[in-house]
Amino acid sequence: LEFRRVLFRSNINTATPAVLRSLGDNLSEVDAEQLAANRPYDQVQDLETLVDPALLPRLGVASAYFRLVVTVSIGTTRVTLYSLLERGGQSVQVRLRTYDTI
Repeated sequence: LEFRRVLFRSNINTATPAVLRSLGDNLSEVDAEQLAANRPYDQVQDLETLVDPALLPRLGVASAYFRLVVTVSIGTTRVTLYSLLERGGQSVQVRLRTYDTI
């Protein structure tokens, strides 16, 4: 059994203020709202004067994971497919897929 440590970075350009606040104890609600209001950021270094430097390794300006939701309705039946996708270079891989039928 092999374990590997994976560092997930939160995309500063898409994270909600609540997610940003969860990344560090020193980030106030006002600071998180201000970070969100000043988007987009081109690089994490743009935040050096705005956040605790210890927080920078947890932040990024791009996303590797995406949620895709597709709903198809035929007559009275509706099926929703949820996919977690990972982008790496020129490829996209499905990491998780579930569905719900109504």
